[in-house]
Amino acid sequence: GLFSSSVNGYVAYFDYVSASSVVPQLTQSLYQPTTKLNILTNEPITSSANTLGYPSTTPVAEYLNDTLIDYHQIGDFITSSADYFNLLMTRRNGSHGWTWKRMRIQEHPILVNEKQNNKVSRADIENNEAITKYDLPPVSVRGRPVQINFESGGNTQTILATHNNEKIYFNSTELNNLFGYPDETTVTPSDQIISILRDGPYILNWVMYCENIFPSIKNDFISKSRVKTNYDNRFWRDSNIDRVAVGNLLSNSFGVNQPAVSQSSWPLDAQIDFLTRSGAPNVGVGGDVQANIRSGSAGELQNNYFMIHSGVAHDTPTLSKTLKAAALYSRKHCLGTPKSVVAPTGPFINETGSVELGLVPFNPGVQIDVFGGEALWEAGDQAGIITTRVSLADSPTRNNLSDPAFEATASSPWYNDYETYNEDLLLLARGFSIVPEFRISEHIEDYVTYGISSKNKTNTFEIPETTIDSSNESFYVDYSNSEFLHDFLKIRKESLLDAKEIRLVCSAAIRLNPYKGFYPAQRTLDLVSQFSRSYGAGFDASIQPNSVNTKKYTG
Repeated sequence: GLFSSSVNGYVAYFDYVSASSVVPQLTQSLYQPTTKLNILTNEPITSSANTLGYPSTTPVAEYLNDTLIDYHQIGDFITSSADYFNLLMTRRNGSHGWTWKRMRIQEHPILVNEKQNNKVSRADIENNEAITKYDLPPVSVRGRPVQINFESGGNTQTILATHNNEKIYFNSTELNNLFGYPDETTVTPSDQIISILRDGPYILNWVMYCENIFPSIKNDFISKSRVKTNYDNRFWRDSNIDRVAVGNLLSNSFGVNQPAVSQSSWPLDAQIDFLTRSGAPNVGVGGDVQANIRSGSAGELQNNYFMIHSGVAHDTPTLSKTLKAAALYSRKHCLGTPKSVVAPTGPFINETGSVELGLVPFNPGVQIDVFGGEALWEAGDQAGIITTRVSLADSPTRNNLSDPAFEATASSPWYNDYETYNEDLLLLARGFSIVPEFRISEHIEDYVTYGISSKNKTNTFEIPETTIDSSNESFYVDYSNSEFLHDFLKIRKESLLDAKEIRLVCSAAIRLNPYKGFYPAQRTLDLVSQFSRSYGAGFDASIQPNSVNTKKYTG
């Protein structure tokens, strides 16, 4: 409660400790509260062992939140082990021991973490109190009602009654067995209705009993069943900078990755400075003989490092190659005359001087920059659809379609991330599971080399664009196993009906997800890659860095 103070007005009657006091007066607004917020401290959770904090061998300084402490420059005030300990105790219990938190154990960080991740744990007394973790999804939609059709007084009725929903407990058979589930004595509403109709003055016509058998209850509403873990198609991000960050980690179509290729993951991207540069790319001028491949950040089909190098070549090709093999769509423009920008019969481009009259084609005083020729990839921004609209014609009884019109609808090759793509699917396909795929294109080389019956080939099925395939130990348990049928024989027995049919229904939610290689530009790189693997060893090129020594490049 509160009481009135002549100086401070109404104040708390009990002055509870609510924060640490190891920081100077100037920064008292930044403190370590007694709540679960990590302000001055940083305390991890080891969920596998249900422990809070670091191992005892870890330096105590690891408990400090260096990000905030360094930002506010208060590290000098937290110097002794006592400061570390007091901050940690304030964070966990309050400065004077176990307080009211003993009554709020559900707010303990370990339990909060389990709730956030839909987990439940228990200590196995018979196994040295080892911690066992179980998945515990908070919802299930696998229950199906039973349809019961009967006749009474000449009228036919159909009742929907719950049945298997009454027998869904935990997702783990081990946990169910531990608590004695399922209870075989459970009487469901459908059991009661069938019993009444069978023994009363009614005619029981038919019963339709349904079960959901995929995914198995073990995988029901588990994240790995609903989300492609660590999915990354490695070709698209909305930001060009992000595409370059992805592309820098990849090899090009000839397998070049040393030195790391400065490239965009989208093969049609122009150089990252295309809209701001004042001239054509600097293709090798300067001291860095590998400047071509280290800079530019264009997609491979508009790269700087394959066709032109205008500087000094490296004289030790076994150590470093000035030019690298690659696919190239936009060839570099090597003529300086403005007339060369388009064919003589092509359109006039005033910005380049390629007009019908005027400049002499080879006037050395009026030339364009050479070694350019790239183009900004704008297909996504300029995408659209052709639409027609229905309009009333002169006759009110007849409709006409308007002339086709272009409607701009900007589009990207894919979403910025998998979470955005999957958001609608999670809502539409509740209770569904991801299905593994077989793509023969990923296995042709193995089949040609080892045959189709190789016992050592276990990665036949996969979750594309992830690291998950059928060579993983738990793959078939996670993605293939279905649930056992349970009560259909029981329903047949109790209803006394001579059931003769069983039907399997498969429902799926499908959304276009183009993998890397789907778009023509990517397919082009795939073809180049196959070509390079077949004939790359036969390529060679020579340079002459000086009049004495000639070097030869191979492969």
